[in-house]
Amino acid sequence: METQSNKIPVLIVAALLAALVLTSLACTIGGLTLNKNSATIDINFTQDQVNTLFQKAAAQNADSSNQLLDNVTGAELHDGFVRLVGTTKGSDGSEVNGSFDTSFTAENNALKAQIIAVNIPGVDMTDPRIVKMNQQMADVLSKSVSESNGEVLFKDASVKEGSFHLTIQVNIPTK
Repeated sequence: METQSNKIPVLIVAALLAALVLTSLACTIGGLTLNKNSATIDINFTQDQVNTLFQKAAAQNADSSNQLLDNVTGAELHDGFVRLVGTTKGSDGSEVNGSFDTSFTAENNALKAQIIAVNIPGVDMTDPRIVKMNQQMADVLSKSVSESNGEVLFKDASVKEGSFHLTIQVNIPTK
């Protein structure tokens, strides 16, 4: 049985993905290719848009017991990963700065996310929260594709300095 606190990290990723899709009209759409039964869309999100999405998702998190950062103050786009920056409580109870990096790729028509580095005092890559968050992100992202009955496929995901790029294919059901 999963508890609510175990679902919170996944909810942030799911909220990001939902926000990415819902705000795509406000983003730079670099290309739209229409085929007989599908449309392929290139979407580019700016540093500011990604920063806002992660901060809003983190602000909606009511339970921080399973989080790496208690307060997310920003998201930075670097070549190959997104760095979440914020604060958390140190072992002595004081507030300390920290960050962790998450990579995004598209594999087998699904969006993949994985924490690849952590810079938080007292936390390393073997921390149970990181292992759990990686597995939950994989489960939620895989489920999101299967629940769409394969109608939305992630063809490419990449992060470069200042830009988060997605290429999605939307299959158009035929009668």
